Amino acid sequence: MKLSLLAVWALALLAVALAGNATSAHAQALGRAEEILRQQVGAYSIAVAASSAKPYVGELYLWVSLADAATAQPVTDAQVSILAQRSIDTPEGRALVVHSPSAPGTYVAGINLDQPGTWLLAFQITSPLGEATTTLDLEAREMPRNPWVGTIGFAIVVLVLVLGGLYVAWSAGRRRRALQP
Repeated sequence: MKLSLLAVWALALLAVALAGNATSAHAQALGRAEEILRQQVGAYSIAVAASSAKPYVGELYLWVSLADAATAQPVTDAQVSILAQRSIDTPEGRALVVHSPSAPGTYVAGINLDQPGTWLLAFQITSPLGEATTTLDLEAREMPRNPWVGTIGFAIVVLVLVLGGLYVAWSAGRRRRALQP
């Protein structure tokens, strides 16, 4: 019984250790959005917020808020595209941008920054108000790695396996002794 309890505690510790190493995008998305751009372009007042102003390599969530610059009314019928390109030599990627029904004038997208470095994000907007494009440079950082998380997790798994094997051997011996006359 004590050995089973020890195994449960070991697995719980492993789960806690691995949960502390959640992906950066998920952690960023759960946090507060940070404004990274606010400007007037053509007939639009544009504000862009990101799940992180200093993102790590991986998924980045963007919220593009559009308003008519003359009336400050939200623009709800726009087609918004985000083009992301790491450098001149790399092909650009296009993000799917959808209008958020819960926030009129807000368009949401997720982009994957798959390499560290400076990314050029181009926001292209088309609506009855006209067309507009604005750009933004964003620096994606390399995800810091903690080598101890993997090492400790591996050690816990090995310990659980060894203790489990010892428990099985001990139980089998105990049962054999109980069955002998």
